[in-house]
Amino acid sequence: MTYCVSPGLYGGLVFLFSVDNAELLAIMNDGFVQHYRVAATAALGVKYLSKPEAKVVGMIGSGGMARSFAETFCAVRQIATIKVFSPKREHRENYAREVSKKVGCEIIPVDSAREAVRGAEIVATCTNSYDPVIRGEWLEPGTHVANVTAYELPPDLFTRIDVVGLLVRRTPVSLAGYVDDDFAVRVDAMTYAAGSPEERAKIPASARALGREGSERFPKARYVDCVDWTSGEPYRRLSQNEITTLENNSYGTPPGDAAHSAGIQGIQFASIGGRIYEGAKKKGLGTELPLEMFLQDIPT
Repeated sequence: MTYCVSPGLYGGLVFLFSVDNAELLAIMNDGFVQHYRVAATAALGVKYLSKPEAKVVGMIGSGGMARSFAETFCAVRQIATIKVFSPKREHRENYAREVSKKVGCEIIPVDSAREAVRGAEIVATCTNSYDPVIRGEWLEPGTHVANVTAYELPPDLFTRIDVVGLLVRRTPVSLAGYVDDDFAVRVDAMTYAAGSPEERAKIPASARALGREGSERFPKARYVDCVDWTSGEPYRRLSQNEITTLENNSYGTPPGDAAHSAGIQGIQFASIGGRIYEGAKKKGLGTELPLEMFLQDIPT
């Protein structure tokens, strides 16, 4: 079933709580939040890893993610042109007409993914495809690559990546005997795999291993912090020809791979949800519900 209740309707909720006292602050539909949590993170990759003068985007896809990616990219770079490809002509033409009004830049619908990537300084794949939608050989020197899922990118593209940017560095935390790195998510079986990192390493993984220095996924890449946390200085390219991408587990993991038990999805939902909540309160939007509906005096 691909709908909720009736075709064209979907069900998904985000619950926003206060970190001060665990008060339930808001219940909101997740559609907007899902698109912009991913798009905002992708835009951080563009901000810190793409060439500062980048003005041309090659966009593969014309749905909600592609629209939110365009908005957030234009917020961090002076984008002049977006070339968009989607298999259906009507979809890419609608995208060009509607999104250009929102972001204020030229959007050109093109007839192939190859044409969208040609000459692009930023390439974004925003599809629901389970197969690669671009080729690694198409990337020009200096390109920054952003994607929604790992399925969209072919193995040969990973071999062309020179720099992988990190937004976070995680240190395992031990609380009451629980260590943060004690399990991983096995995406192929949708299970949690317990055990130490050494024990989990014995579980067979796909050829495209989870991106780590020296792994098969990015065989020649350097891993860098997008921001130097000691100085606050952003990453500066060593060469204008570097092909870059962002390490981000929220974009999805290939089948057979294991995602770290600690990701950044929590902070994505909290930050985007928090801004929506603050804006709604300021504008008097939404429906006020009595807090008592969500409290009880029975400990659980």
